[in-house]
Amino acid sequence: MLESETDNPVIPEHTEVLGDCQNPHCITQVESSLPRLYTRNEKGVCRCVYCEHEYQG
Repeated sequence: MLESETDNPVIPEHTEVLGDCQNPHCITQVESSLPRLYTRNEKGVCRCVYCEHEYQG
């Protein structure tokens, strides 16, 4: 792996930090160091980038 790949992770264009994922099986429930990131699709629905669970905020 190139050094630049680890220094600059690829994050989807429309990423938002909204809060905790409500999916009890999501990796963010166990790994507290992971950022809570979501993508918004063309219909305006936000989904967790890790488990694709729809955000209910």
